[in-house]
Amino acid sequence: MVHTKKLLRLNNSPVFIKHNENNIDMIDNNFIHYRLDSSTYSIDKKTAIKKELTLHEYTKVFDISNNSLHAYPKKDTKSITFIEDNAGLKIVKNLKLEEAASITKFSNNSKIVLIGSDIGDLWIYDIDVKKIIYTLNPRADEISSIIFTKNDKLVAIGSYDKKIEIYNTDNWQLTHTFEAGFVVEDMVFSSDNEHLYSALRDGSILSFELKTKKILYNKNLGQHWLTTIKTYKSDNYAVVGTRDNTFLIVDLKKGKILKNIPLQNRGLNSIDFNENNLYMAFADGSILICDMQKNSKESLASLKIEDFDKTKKLIDANALLYLDGTIEKLYENKELVLKKIITLIELGKLQEATDAALAFMENEDFSKKFDLYMSQKSEIAQFISCVDKKDFTTAYKLAEEFIYIKKLKKYHSLEEFWHKCFNEAKNTIAKNPNNSSEKIRAKGLLQSFLNVPSKNSSIKNLLENSTIFFKADTLLKEKKFPQFFDLIKEYEFLKDTKTYNKVISITELLLTNVKKAIKIKDYKSATLTAKRLLEFAPVKDKALNQLKKISVLEDFDKQIEDKNLIGIFKLIQDNEFLEQEIRYFEVISEFENINESAKKVAISGDIKETLHLLEEYLKIDYLKDSIAFTLKLAYLNSIDPALKKGELHWKKTFLNYSELYGKDEELKNIAIKNSVLDIYDSLTNCDDIKGYKKRAFKESIAVLSI
Repeated sequence: MVHTKKLLRLNNSPVFIKHNENNIDMIDNNFIHYRLDSSTYSIDKKTAIKKELTLHEYTKVFDISNNSLHAYPKKDTKSITFIEDNAGLKIVKNLKLEEAASITKFSNNSKIVLIGSDIGDLWIYDIDVKKIIYTLNPRADEISSIIFTKNDKLVAIGSYDKKIEIYNTDNWQLTHTFEAGFVVEDMVFSSDNEHLYSALRDGSILSFELKTKKILYNKNLGQHWLTTIKTYKSDNYAVVGTRDNTFLIVDLKKGKILKNIPLQNRGLNSIDFNENNLYMAFADGSILICDMQKNSKESLASLKIEDFDKTKKLIDANALLYLDGTIEKLYENKELVLKKIITLIELGKLQEATDAALAFMENEDFSKKFDLYMSQKSEIAQFISCVDKKDFTTAYKLAEEFIYIKKLKKYHSLEEFWHKCFNEAKNTIAKNPNNSSEKIRAKGLLQSFLNVPSKNSSIKNLLENSTIFFKADTLLKEKKFPQFFDLIKEYEFLKDTKTYNKVISITELLLTNVKKAIKIKDYKSATLTAKRLLEFAPVKDKALNQLKKISVLEDFDKQIEDKNLIGIFKLIQDNEFLEQEIRYFEVISEFENINESAKKVAISGDIKETLHLLEEYLKIDYLKDSIAFTLKLAYLNSIDPALKKGELHWKKTFLNYSELYGKDEELKNIAIKNSVLDIYDSLTNCDDIKGYKKRAFKESIAVLSI
């Protein structure tokens, strides 16, 4: 269920809706732009951008940037009109294209727009310089979907050829390509850029993991033609639109529908959010504005007092609370509830256990565990009976066979009793280790556990190697940790003692403290604790890694203070974790600003000035790909100015370029434009698209004929 704040009806099909800071903008398939009043949600302005033009009711050709620049492609004239929206609509550019556009997509930083054509062409339009600066390799068919990551570092492109390609936007190199199986209608990246989720025309949702380059799942959501997919604050759940009269809340981790919400509206074309509202535009002419905040405060209040049933009912009454993380806050309590359920089953209160589980049963991991607990209720009862009758042999056998028995309080009480008996036996022997009667008394203390296989070996080791146990205790008392762990390595059975497990718990806690200290940059405290941990063999390697990390972080700060760019980026290249540091974002942002300035110069074809602007960064391998793309723009755009000076030696010019970048689509376009395609085709051994990694950048590529 969702809560409607406003329902509007248009004469045409709204195909795009976007909420910016002050505006709610809509575009319909007749090129009419609408502005909604942000308080009343009524239509404030209505402007016909093009007259007597009608597009398909599911067209994706329009887009609006985050700074309110509008893109209106016109297929019949193969052009795009860019309109600025500053207290009124104003045309800033009419861009002519070689083919008709089928889709436009602005980057989130509003610096570029990617344009896809009806026949698979892909152009990168730079908003500041108002021109197409680069062409990607064309696809075999019409472009159907484009999506940028939130930080604009990657872009995914789907086509009617049923393939998805992912590009790195620093250098526009292809990083991933895979078969989707059907036409991709829409896509969304996870906020960490590690997963891409795609809504396919056949009703399937596909999850692709970028790191492993694997499709994690491709699952059909039913008899729907999917149209849109969008996440809000949570990466775990998404709104998925359809061409019928439903929209779906989908669990992205599992690829399954959680809520199938029926509507009076048909054909969800476009979705956008702000803090308070979900905005939806439908092909049937309707605009639906739903309340994101309904039940939010109430559900969090009930969650605070652990009234989980009420919390779930409030969430179910507004399914949009799946999208903002409220449901995840509820599920954070699932382990706590599972412990309660185990206790209730242990006490034989099965109905109460079932009632306690209801709020969490939608969570697949929880429901599997709950079902397993309930399926083992008779074994749990049998286990409890065995413990009460001191039939420990059967009790432990049940615990090994039914693993969730080990979560019972009764099991932990049994383990405590075992350790108590073991320590009493050890202390008895300690009084006189060479006295056989003391060993007999010790064995008697452990009589109940003699036939338990997992305990029998420990009892045998104690009786036969009692001096080893005493030595381990002595080493711990004297804090001789290296010797203690050497002894553990020699006598593995010592790992079964409570003392050993306690030491391990302490070391893990200290390691956690090291990580916390590093996080707040308390390197002195982190170093002292990590050095202490070097004496603890099980965590020695982890402690060494933390000490190395501290050293790198201190060096990183020093290199930044010294403004040593080569040192800074060498550390970043060698230590991937630095990319999560705040100071990394500061130094990379500084480079990106300079690189953006260099791109504007590069587009004018001024190679020397581009090199001058990037001079400080040219020797930094970590930035080579980004710099190479900027200089590629300079090289490509330097050819037209060079032609004005005289006839070019095309082969030498092409070779100069291809030594750095190989034979690419842009160079081919220049060859076609200047009627020298035969020279381009004659070039051989020019396949290294990253030749710039081995060669120095050139001050010029154009060579005049003598």
